[in-house]
Amino acid sequence: MDAARPHNGINQALQQQLNLSLILRMLWKEGTCSRATLSRLSGLQRPTISNIIRDCIQCGLVVEQGLMEGEKGRRSIGIAINGDRYRVIAVKVSRRVCSVMLMGLSGECYEKERFPITQQEDATITIANLRTHIAQIIARNPQCQVLAVGMTVPGPFKRENEEIIFVTNLVGWEGVHLMEELKKLGNIPVFVGNDANAAASACLWKSGNQPGTADLVYIIAGYGIGSGIVSHGRLLTGSLGIAGEIGHTSICYDGPKCECGNRGCLECYCSALVLERNLQSRLNTGEASVLEAVSGHLTWEAIQKAIRGGDEMATREFVQVCRYLAVGIVNLINQYNPSKVVVGDLLAQLAPDLLLDTVRTHVCSLVRPSIWENLTIELDSMEEDPILLGAGLLAVEQVLERPAAFIPDMPR
Repeated sequence: MDAARPHNGINQALQQQLNLSLILRMLWKEGTCSRATLSRLSGLQRPTISNIIRDCIQCGLVVEQGLMEGEKGRRSIGIAINGDRYRVIAVKVSRRVCSVMLMGLSGECYEKERFPITQQEDATITIANLRTHIAQIIARNPQCQVLAVGMTVPGPFKRENEEIIFVTNLVGWEGVHLMEELKKLGNIPVFVGNDANAAASACLWKSGNQPGTADLVYIIAGYGIGSGIVSHGRLLTGSLGIAGEIGHTSICYDGPKCECGNRGCLECYCSALVLERNLQSRLNTGEASVLEAVSGHLTWEAIQKAIRGGDEMATREFVQVCRYLAVGIVNLINQYNPSKVVVGDLLAQLAPDLLLDTVRTHVCSLVRPSIWENLTIELDSMEEDPILLGAGLLAVEQVLERPAAFIPDMPR
């Protein structure tokens, strides 16, 4: 009997941590709710809930927020995650810009800044700049404790050893082991993920239990093309963590060679960079356009103004890119059968209505009517950048999974 006691003790401690994580995740998902609601949703007894909430209040992880309408009409004290005391830092690395945000554990944005990345800039320079920005944000906010950093990167990211396999149109990032580079941040844990997966997670979190969100695909249509795939409420990442790389699926077997080594990749025909390149090529041949005034120095502001103003050449090239995007979406629909497809990032921001109409029309013509009738295609409508929010959620999820590993005052 004595030999069994340590084993039982370990099981009890593990069960306590699992209960704690369960309650914190429910608070994170539900927002503010009562102890009685937590007991009902979790199936845990009221005394267990009370003990967990007491410990969390003592260390400042949750707060009481006054009376709220409880179950059966009774007024109860509301409980919520404390975003003021404990926060995370979200980092989004794209091909042109790096964004950094100080975020509360419930997704609140407290501070945000960004700095440019040049196409020829080596990864070590970008990471050094990133470390500086993170250190400055922490120094400006001594009233809170930053528990972790969540970071997203474009392109295939190998989860096993935190390695970027490659990033098209960006020098010096192939094979970079981010964790080694980011250890210089000090004792703050860093968690890295793919940008499209992060956006899909943010979309899923924001939508809550709304119909159609359990099986969705989030398409990043920006400088590159990627997708985050949610099936039965869970993110599909694959054995290495690189699932959803729609930009590197071939739509023309003998097409131009892509930086990934394949030929005819979707990203060779459809991205913001392809649109920019095609517009400049048209201008170089002397084709008439309002963009002639900025030829050689195209900006997204000028391109957006031209498309929205009805410039024939700019509109034609934009629509062509949207049609290629629709082909990629059709491939995803036939592979994963989502009930909802959400399109976001730069291309969706240039001319939202034109992109959505073009994509819907083309997809509708390429899939079976029974599939189309059970499919929704929409643009991302989140106020916050979904990739940046998703980066923060990467860190938050780790904190909620193992709070005692991040908060010294948390009972173990």
